[in-house]
Amino acid sequence: MASHAAGLAAHRDAILRRADKAGTRRHTTAGEPRMANSQYFSLLNHYVALPGYRPQAVFSPVTADLNRDGHQDLLVFGASYPWGAYTQPTPQAGAVLFGDGRGGFVAAPESTFPTASLLTVHPRKIVVEDFNGDGRPDVFVASHGWDTHPFPGEQNRLYLSQGETWVDATARLPVLQDFTHTAAAGDIDGDGDVDLFVGNGYAGQNHILSYLLVNDGTGHFAVDRGAIPATSGSVLDFDTAHHFPGATLADLDGDRLPDLIVTADASASYDTLRESVVL
Repeated sequence: MASHAAGLAAHRDAILRRADKAGTRRHTTAGEPRMANSQYFSLLNHYVALPGYRPQAVFSPVTADLNRDGHQDLLVFGASYPWGAYTQPTPQAGAVLFGDGRGGFVAAPESTFPTASLLTVHPRKIVVEDFNGDGRPDVFVASHGWDTHPFPGEQNRLYLSQGETWVDATARLPVLQDFTHTAAAGDIDGDGDVDLFVGNGYAGQNHILSYLLVNDGTGHFAVDRGAIPATSGSVLDFDTAHHFPGATLADLDGDRLPDLIVTADASASYDTLRESVVL
């Protein structure tokens, strides 16, 4: 995998909000696009109180109304990258921040969201859906782990709502140290609950192919590859050189079931690139 070490330290605090949305797009002298008459602030600046929160890097921020108060909340995930003093994978802390609707945020208390277990090495895709059918948002964290040889992988994580709080429900996932780069949610089997596609578009040390996580409706998941071409030599086999970092699910053919769309990177052949839609 190509290294993305350059500039990561600078991006640690670079989850920004724009204070004034009015204005005309222009470029700064450094070439960074921004809005005229606008200001940008880091999470560690005026809008969030996170004393001592200093992960090596921050990846995959997402917004969602977790506590259903009508305001967007923010989830950020720490990452450990193989550069500088970091020579071994070191899980980094994440944070869950409840928004006030005016650009301000407060950290969710541990009694509400178990952030002490929200430790990740390299999170890649965060999926927020109602996995246990209680009408409240849940969180699936897809990670690929240490991004250098031997690429050992990382356990994906699951947080389920329980009343007004959330619990770490990672034990409801298969125990796999896979090299997950992407994930997508949809009702794959048409039974009314939300399932997951887990996209392992690169081999990693453990060579675990992509799979579906079929939901029993309560947030317990089982691995299934029967409905996707994820066997040796198939289009989702990373050894065919069809590597892919992204995926989504959508009903493309009107049969009321989601279809799988995967991206492909430059290492893939042009013939296999044309096979990136699985109906």
